[in-house]
Amino acid sequence: KDGSTARTAKESKDGSTARTAKESKDGSTARTSAEAGGAPSARRSSAARADDNPSEPRAAAADARAARDSPTSETTEHSDRTLDEGSADDPSIAAMASAVPEDPWWRREDSKLHEVTIDTLRSEADDVLAQRMVEGFYVALDKTFRWNNRLWYKTTKGLVAPADRFWQVAGPEFKGSELDGVAMKLPVGWVYGSRKSASTYVLAEGTERLSPKGSVPSFTGVPLKEEPRKIAGTLYWQTTEGQWIKDAHLRVATQSEGPKDIGPNERWVDINVTSQTLVAYVGHHPVYATLVSSGKESKVKDKDHRTPRGEWRIREKHVTTTMDGDGTAAGDLPYSIEDVPYVAYFHRSYALHGAFWHKNYGVRMSHGCVNLAPLDAKYLYFFTEPRVPPGWHGVFATPDRPGSRVVVHE
Repeated sequence: KDGSTARTAKESKDGSTARTAKESKDGSTARTSAEAGGAPSARRSSAARADDNPSEPRAAAADARAARDSPTSETTEHSDRTLDEGSADDPSIAAMASAVPEDPWWRREDSKLHEVTIDTLRSEADDVLAQRMVEGFYVALDKTFRWNNRLWYKTTKGLVAPADRFWQVAGPEFKGSELDGVAMKLPVGWVYGSRKSASTYVLAEGTERLSPKGSVPSFTGVPLKEEPRKIAGTLYWQTTEGQWIKDAHLRVATQSEGPKDIGPNERWVDINVTSQTLVAYVGHHPVYATLVSSGKESKVKDKDHRTPRGEWRIREKHVTTTMDGDGTAAGDLPYSIEDVPYVAYFHRSYALHGAFWHKNYGVRMSHGCVNLAPLDAKYLYFFTEPRVPPGWHGVFATPDRPGSRVVVHE
């Protein structure tokens, strides 16, 4: 009911790659994912079209097609036997040998996965096969069912895929901090990255000697005093409880001046890509702070997915939507994610949205959008303008109901 996500893990037997997501009745989400296992030739997952009755045999046609597309051992043995019994000079026999179909890209050891696109995955579509899926794909689930001694997933788009090609992982529980201006106020810091916690220290009075005393768990909001301080050459922040913690271990949200024409009751969002933090304001009063993951940045054009800097207004909002695209650099795979939660587009295809497929908030991770923990995305979805009427799936801003401002800066 609070919009949090739940996941479990399961390894597929053949190393195939695909991902799934499931929308529950109360609006919370459970997701599944798969990692590539073994060589690129490992069979990828396929989605097949489902009839109204999911128990019909066509639900299993995806695997049947995959088997049909590759030569069987019986065919190979028959071909070898024919060549042994015939003449090497017989052109008809040579033609038979050369007629053995080439393995499809998803079965070849030398498959160039970085050249695979969304269109490639859909190129074999017919009345049974809808598309193939690679690592980086998520689908939204409607139900599970069993047919022919195998468990299957049926998606909300009416497609089916074998459940043994998937695994599920635990969803992020992180949520930012509501600011009351007293117990919790800016600046606020979070221990981020791969570390599970960061040590805190006490400073001996009149010296620069620090002694370890306790620790702060990762992704826990810690109210800090106004400015950091260098102690023995290292920058530290002091918590409001008087302990010290290294600046290098923290992402810190601080007060922003914001646009000069902000109204006293206007709701707006400030995103600092340097600190990877977001602060929501009413006028100049901060009310919420959290971590984000903005776009990855690179000096190589094809790998540069930086989030654009500037000031915009939210154009449209959706409870969920599908986001997909092709890899722009060598080694990038296409991706397709159904049911991306709590989406607010503010500039072209750039949006604030929940990201359940990683937990690395505070680090640049995205293709340009501003990734948020699902619970943070939910908070901002209902905090910002335009408001979504009860029971609606989405809404567009209008001149009479403009969207909230989104300011992105260094």
